[in-house]
Amino acid sequence: GIPLALHAVQIRKLIFGTSHPAFAHALSVLASCYHAVGRYFDACDCLEKCLEICEVAFQKNHANIIPNLMNYGNVLRSTGDFTKAKSVYERAITIHQLNFKAGQQGRQLDKCWAEVEDLERKVQQQQSNPSPSNYSPVGLTENYDIEAQGTPVIVYTDIGRDVDDELALVLLSSLKRKRILNPLAIVATLSPEHDRSHLARGSMDAVGMADVPVGVGGSGGIDEGIEMEVYGAEYSLPSYCIFESGEKLVHRALETVPDKSA
Repeated sequence: GIPLALHAVQIRKLIFGTSHPAFAHALSVLASCYHAVGRYFDACDCLEKCLEICEVAFQKNHANIIPNLMNYGNVLRSTGDFTKAKSVYERAITIHQLNFKAGQQGRQLDKCWAEVEDLERKVQQQQSNPSPSNYSPVGLTENYDIEAQGTPVIVYTDIGRDVDDELALVLLSSLKRKRILNPLAIVATLSPEHDRSHLARGSMDAVGMADVPVGVGGSGGIDEGIEMEVYGAEYSLPSYCIFESGEKLVHRALETVPDKSA
């Protein structure tokens, strides 16, 4: 899962550095984990970094790049960028043909050709019937019995001032697994609220709550230009999976639950 993948990324970063293929592989694994929970753009970010490392670490058009290209194409498909996904698979085919004889790694090649053909159809459909993307950061699921997952809660936090907020998220993760509490949203407040939302998103991912949306709250009444202290962490990073408006996130979250349940 994401917590272990994040841990693996940090371990390989410490041991190998950020330009080693082993670090790139850890990023690829993390991308697959993000993809599995619908965090498509975070997955893309990981894979773009992974491919950037591989392009330098391996010789041009090295066969080791192919699996990462296929992973990247698959994630791009999920974002709805069929044109780019198709071009990524086409590059994978080119590299395959440069490295393998006919029949070698045939399944890999067949998979790439099948994806290119399917994506070509999707590109044509998209061009003939364009529609706006409906992707949003970590969806608020509405098609299940929310109360069966525990008492719905929305959490406001000024995470980053001291460790008690992160410890509270660790406890929340345990209560979520036991289906005692069901966190619908986390909102980071107090200037610098964007930095706090990055820390909140990273903390949630690290404790196994990557599916819970995070939003940016208010400054806490702090005058513009004045920022309170916020500590850093390796996992505190910008993410596509952060709602810019915590207020709108809370409104959406409340709409997903029965009256008087949250």
